[in-house]
Amino acid sequence: MSREKIEIKDIEKKSSQIETFFEHLDGLFREVDAQVRLCNVGVGILVDSPTGQPYVFKCPCFNSMAACFGNPYSRRLKRSSPSSLRQARILKSQAKLDRLTDDLERHKEIEEFLERQLEAPKSYNGKKTIDLTLEELIALKEKLEVVRDNMKHNNMEMKEAI
Repeated sequence: MSREKIEIKDIEKKSSQIETFFEHLDGLFREVDAQVRLCNVGVGILVDSPTGQPYVFKCPCFNSMAACFGNPYSRRLKRSSPSSLRQARILKSQAKLDRLTDDLERHKEIEEFLERQLEAPKSYNGKKTIDLTLEELIALKEKLEVVRDNMKHNNMEMKEAI
């Protein structure tokens, strides 16, 4: 099975650049994390985003990874003890648990917000949505699309700030 050659083009739209960056960054960090687990190695990656903010993947510790580059023979001479490997795994698991806990809390907040929205009365301009005319429904749809676009933009800005 052969793969087709794809043409690599610059992404002109800034928001699309940022969105694509985060998708690829997430995939890169996932792949590196898998290699760290499989090969039991230390990895440090520093990535500069389109917004100028650096993103770091470190396992077990970025400082120890940087020290290895300062003295490339230090890693070969010093063998890792089983307890230090265990400690590195514990630290990595703790970091993963922290990330998952943060994600869970964000999802809970979103769920609570959505539940509140479901319980809110469904009306527009003082009328129940079921009683709206076609023109009013079209106007409502356009306003909702604007709100959705604003939310996407705000989401992108929040990702940039991280």
